[in-house]
Amino acid sequence: MSYSKETTIESVYAKLTSGHEIRVRDRQEMGLFGWSIEDALNQLVRTKGVLLHGTGQRIPAGSKLRLSKARPRPGSQRVLEGFATDNAGVAILKALFTNQTPVGGTRTVNLKYPMHTSDDSPLWLEIQGWHPNVEREHGYVYIFNSMRSFEKEGDTWQWVTSNDDVTFGGCMEVIRSDFRYPVNRA
Repeated sequence: MSYSKETTIESVYAKLTSGHEIRVRDRQEMGLFGWSIEDALNQLVRTKGVLLHGTGQRIPAGSKLRLSKARPRPGSQRVLEGFATDNAGVAILKALFTNQTPVGGTRTVNLKYPMHTSDDSPLWLEIQGWHPNVEREHGYVYIFNSMRSFEKEGDTWQWVTSNDDVTFGGCMEVIRSDFRYPVNRA
């Protein structure tokens, strides 16, 4: 069966906004076989106005975005904040790599990556303090159905909210081969 890109994006959007998960095994059935998942997700951002959130956790659709203590920034009065991105490569990175440490452990991992990306300056990842638990076999890129609750952080890929009623939509399961950028283990 042949799918046009527009038809595929429409069906992916419909499935994700209705709270469903698109697993790796569902890609061919959804018309995504042969597509870059990053390109498909970026197309959703561009054409449908969604934002993305990558994590290794399964989060039920409709769950609220968990806000954390805000970082001090000039001009910001936020006490709590949550994050999203308009860059699928970053969402996939966040889904597949973690700087979280085991319970009771001290933080020894730092993920370094650029806050600004472009065709001339693509995404990359440097893992400082690498250990086997830093890389996940698979993760999840969730959508937020609207950018309205978020503010763009300058000219970066990061979007921030202090709105405590932002809810997750559906997700796309991603695997390591979906991250197409260099990874340096320092």
